[in-house]
Amino acid sequence: MVGILPDGRRVSGQVDRLAITATDVLIADYKSNRFVPRRVEDIPPDYIVQLALYRAVLAQLYPNHRVRAALIWTAGPALTELADAVLDGAMSSVNNAANTLP
Repeated sequence: MVGILPDGRRVSGQVDRLAITATDVLIADYKSNRFVPRRVEDIPPDYIVQLALYRAVLAQLYPNHRVRAALIWTAGPALTELADAVLDGAMSSVNNAANTLP
């Protein structure tokens, strides 16, 4: 997937699974870590940023849908859906970092 964020920055990546219903878009990304985090705070920040970026792009493509994101841990197996607030916080960090670049 190649997309453009609202501020014009490009995002490139591959969504592992995408499900679209009449009201929701669900992004699922597989992770094969041996350790399955029990808390969101223990998830590597890069994983959360990755899904926040995918969500930002897909929200533009599906403006009338709720865009949800989850990590599927193959070692569990386990699924961790990331709350909107967690994804919003990651996206805010990305935007703040972009604004401090020279």
